[in-house]
Amino acid sequence: MSLYFDGASRLVFTPLGTIAKGQDGVIYDGCLLRFSAKGTCRVYTLQTLEEISAFTLDKVDALMPHSNSVSLQGDILYTNLYNTYAKETDRKEGVCCAYRLSREGDTFHTEL
Repeated sequence: MSLYFDGASRLVFTPLGTIAKGQDGVIYDGCLLRFSAKGTCRVYTLQTLEEISAFTLDKVDALMPHSNSVSLQGDILYTNLYNTYAKETDRKEGVCCAYRLSREGDTFHTEL
């Protein structure tokens, strides 16, 4: 988004693009990774916000990554689990998933 004040001291903004609704996102290797609440991710170029790829986090069939809190340190991607474990014996409170993130061209991979 571009922001500036016009001559009448009004704040004016111009959207730079549109991305998918989702939970959280990170910047990785010149791209914006936007995560959904169901373990999927859409990938956009930072320059144009054009969607170039999409992928699903590894092992979403075994765990429920919610991704409303995502961070990246080097090539390790951290994301929180969903709160649907509230009725389980192990509620998985405070648990997050750590994935090794890699890229080959416009194809992205994660390994839990």
